[in-house]
Amino acid sequence: MRTRPVSRRRPTSEIALGSLEAESPLTLADHAHTILEEMIVTLKLSPGSTYSETSICERIGIGRTPVREALQRLEFQHLVQIVPRYGVIINEILVPEQIMVVEMHRALEPVIASRAARRSSPRERVRIADFRKKLIDTIATGNIEEYLRRHLSMRKFVAGCTRNKFLATSLGSIDALSRRFFFVYQREPEQLEAAVRLNADVLQAIATDNEQEAIVAANRLIEHVDEFTRAAINGAGQPGNISGPM
Repeated sequence: MRTRPVSRRRPTSEIALGSLEAESPLTLADHAHTILEEMIVTLKLSPGSTYSETSICERIGIGRTPVREALQRLEFQHLVQIVPRYGVIINEILVPEQIMVVEMHRALEPVIASRAARRSSPRERVRIADFRKKLIDTIATGNIEEYLRRHLSMRKFVAGCTRNKFLATSLGSIDALSRRFFFVYQREPEQLEAAVRLNADVLQAIATDNEQEAIVAANRLIEHVDEFTRAAINGAGQPGNISGPM
């Protein structure tokens, strides 16, 4: 009797957790959140500044209800503080707190990379490979804002591929803080290129269904993030995209 080749099958419980291949359309609150988050990350809404809800609505051209929902999400991300009858305060960049953020990344990144490699579908891995290519393209332009925009889209997609909403939520609560910190302290093209290459290594491992290499690449990435953060804290990296005291 001929034996059938053994194929690698994913556990039914993992498959049942859902797929990203049919993505939900964005709501107006999602749109407001994306705009405001980018404005905070790129310091268009500067740290320590205060705005009324009305002024924010007028600035981005979106109504009060979706903006209010977006602001609540930004508060969960530690980017703003909502003070009743006063306004919305953009949180300061507190450099020592980044060590706490790095600790969270150290715990999350290998698990996210592992589960995304294990649970992503073939079609999703094709998209991850495309994210990798688009990320690498930013090296040539040196456009940090475009890099951060593509990095955000990639991170959301990869987190979704884990099929674990708690991992995705945990990552979402700290990722913007890391992007803002990088925007402020990145000052040399080599720093941007290093960040791109290390992220690309993680994506390559996920896209090729190599879970162990994805974990190794994620750990290399977080070691680099740790070094970058500590250099800033120790004064070796002066802010490259803001002037004056933070």
